[in-house]
Amino acid sequence: MNKKILAALLVLSISVLSTSIVFAFQEDSSNEDASASKITPTEVVSNELDQKIDSSDVKNLMPNVSINQPKFIPEGMELKESFYNEPPSTFANSSSIDKLKEVKFYYSNNNEQSFTYVVKEADVSIASNIYQLESIKINDVEGELLEIPEKKFIVISFRDNEVSHRIEAQGIEKDAVLKIAESIN
Repeated sequence: MNKKILAALLVLSISVLSTSIVFAFQEDSSNEDASASKITPTEVVSNELDQKIDSSDVKNLMPNVSINQPKFIPEGMELKESFYNEPPSTFANSSSIDKLKEVKFYYSNNNEQSFTYVVKEADVSIASNIYQLESIKINDVEGELLEIPEKKFIVISFRDNEVSHRIEAQGIEKDAVLKIAESIN
């Protein structure tokens, strides 16, 4: 029986003028066993440019961005790792590099639940060729929500005060992920 599985694919569609990023999902049917594939936030967002950092270093690394950790963290979860990503200087002109810098905070309960909170100046959007995006409001700010129920995976993206926020959650109920997003201010 041919089952479709999903893989999260980060598509960087970066325009030097608009400095926008599209976080996209596409179908991957290369694996016959749908249960063998699990989307996890660290797989989605980690790459070779990420540097592990102490969360107290954030203000020094991105001084132009006000970064607030979520005030609501689901019970049993804690901050496990923080990452900083700065694109190579050859990637974009110097005015764009600051917008492309990002900080990632990975939370987990060491079980099947985790989420990554990503902050950057560049505009971030979610795109999907197979899933319906839901328009949402996070503290009166327009946002997007993508839910993949069979994988228990949810992505929320919104922009507030010239900063883009993205939450990628695995195994956490939708209401709790929304509550995490609403606690960022």
